[in-house]
Amino acid sequence: MKRRSYRNDRYYEGISNRKKIYIIGGAVFIVLSIALILFFTLGRNKDSSGNGGETKDIKLQTNAVLSVNQLVERYYEAKKSCDATALMSLIYPSMLIDEDELKVEADLVEDYQNVICYTLPGVSEDSYVVWVEFEYKFHGIDKTAPALNRMYVVKSTETDEYQIYASPDEKMLEHMEKLSKREDVKKLTAKIEERLRKALEADDALMDFYRQLSGGAEQ
Repeated sequence: MKRRSYRNDRYYEGISNRKKIYIIGGAVFIVLSIALILFFTLGRNKDSSGNGGETKDIKLQTNAVLSVNQLVERYYEAKKSCDATALMSLIYPSMLIDEDELKVEADLVEDYQNVICYTLPGVSEDSYVVWVEFEYKFHGIDKTAPALNRMYVVKSTETDEYQIYASPDEKMLEHMEKLSKREDVKKLTAKIEERLRKALEADDALMDFYRQLSGGAEQ
């Protein structure tokens, strides 16, 4: 198949280091054999064995907690519409959101589609570790890119609504890492990686876009 040239000055020439760093945590690149796999994650992940054994007999739930699904939907809608005020209300503890950074991401990402939430219990009551499966729709590219985002969510004592915990403590991080080593979570991660690999192989424009983001574009 002949590779087509895909150039869009608006979305390529302006991709600086700043544009590669997205709101609240940034982008994590995982190298596969054919491409860089992009995951957006909230906060910094740490390697740790943890002590999440109490969840070993609990199944990974799919779209099982309506309030969590609604939170995630509002989160991506706020990012898409560059609504810093709405985004701040969904995050605990509250933090200032740079609207310019939101606009940077919106210049690249047109939409977040086909959102699915997978949940396991957190370390305390009314908390969850959430893996969010979704698809990026980038501006100027028809093919969507599957992705996976891990979050820790807690119920607010003030509003009784779930919020994304922006600064997980050591115990929470250990618990998240422990859960990430479960077979069902590893299978989910592998599924997303394989879907993205196939999407990149099938669409030259999407592959070129990822190479541009990684700084390894072919001229």
